[in-house]
Amino acid sequence: GKAATYADYSHVTDMAATLLRLAGVAPAASFAGAAPGLWTIEGRALFGDDRAALAATEPPRANYELHGNRGVRDGELKAVSRWRGPGGPGPWMLFDLASDGAEQRDLAAARGADLERMVRGYDAWAAELGIAPPSTQAPAYGQERPPATVAP
Repeated sequence: GKAATYADYSHVTDMAATLLRLAGVAPAASFAGAAPGLWTIEGRALFGDDRAALAATEPPRANYELHGNRGVRDGELKAVSRWRGPGGPGPWMLFDLASDGAEQRDLAAARGADLERMVRGYDAWAAELGIAPPSTQAPAYGQERPPATVAP
C-alpha cells in the first residue's frame, strides 16, 4: 500500500487492532467463558483508509486505567486521577491539551461540567468492563518495596 502519515491521536489500545489488521485477522466477537463485551477491541488500527476517515470526523476518545491511575481523553480534553497509594485515588484533574500539552494547568474548577461529563463516561466504561480500583492499602505505582537483598 501507499505510505501515509497521520497526525491524529493514538493510544496503546490501538495496538491490538493494529496487530490483528497486520495479521489479516478479524477480532473475535467473544471468547469461551468470558462475559459479553469483556474482550471488545476498543482501539483502531494505526493504518488504513478507515483510520484517516475517522481522524477527520471523530475527536479522539479513550478511557484507561493502570495501577489505579485513571484517565479519559475526549477531543483536546484529558482528565486524570492518580493513585496515591494507601490514600486511594487522587482528585480528578482536567487539562486542555491544545493549549497545555504539558498538563500544567488544572481546569477542573473552571470547567467542572466538562469534567463531570468525562468522569461519568469513565465510570460507565469501568463498570461495564468490571474494572475495580486497587485495595486502598496498595502502594502508589513506583513506590512498591524494593526487593530484599540477599547477604553473600
